[in-house]
Amino acid sequence: MKKSLQFGTGQGSGRRLSQGISFLASYIVM
Repeated sequence: MKKSLQFGTGQGSGRRLSQGISFLASYIVM
């Protein structure tokens, strides 16, 4: 949840976005 919030803020570059997407994908898979 915290990671999702951090990803939502967009504080970073495409790398953070990629991490957020990966986290979201993991959440969806779960």
